[in-house]
Amino acid sequence: MARATFVVLATILVIGCGQRDDATPDEQSIDPTDYIRTKGPAPQFLFPKQVECDRPEVNDFIRRFSHTCLKGEYLAYRLLVSRQVEPVSRESFQKAWEAVEQVRILSIAQVDDLTNYPPPVYLVEATVAMREPADPPSREVVILVFQEGREWVMSPAGRQIRQSQATSQPAQRATR
Repeated sequence: MARATFVVLATILVIGCGQRDDATPDEQSIDPTDYIRTKGPAPQFLFPKQVECDRPEVNDFIRRFSHTCLKGEYLAYRLLVSRQVEPVSRESFQKAWEAVEQVRILSIAQVDDLTNYPPPVYLVEATVAMREPADPPSREVVILVFQEGREWVMSPAGRQIRQSQATSQPAQRATR
């Protein structure tokens, strides 16, 4: 019985996450009361228009993923992570997002030379400002966004991918 309930719940979440709102969310459209509880003001999500890529569905996925995390929706977060990686635990997820003050998307670049991922693959760079006290006070975060089946998913970009992309494509930031 519990397994059947989980399957129904997961199906509803997948269908709900795949639907698009008629309104395009922007930096001001998120209700801060939907966020996880923090020890200060609600985290900010900044995604400047000039950084968006030419694929609206990729931009929508980045917004949905960030909003899901900032709201503390752990089950929805797990559904947005690639099956190639193990999502962080609920406890790690909660600790991480309680510590976040601001997420700012810096760039989106299409990468074509990653053999372990089905094209198209987008490298998304962001900076995450942490609440004080934090060491370091901010972190650079890089994720990959790609499709598994018909759904867009994310995977953390490994160090090797981040380094190779930083040296081979610095001029492509925010252009694709």
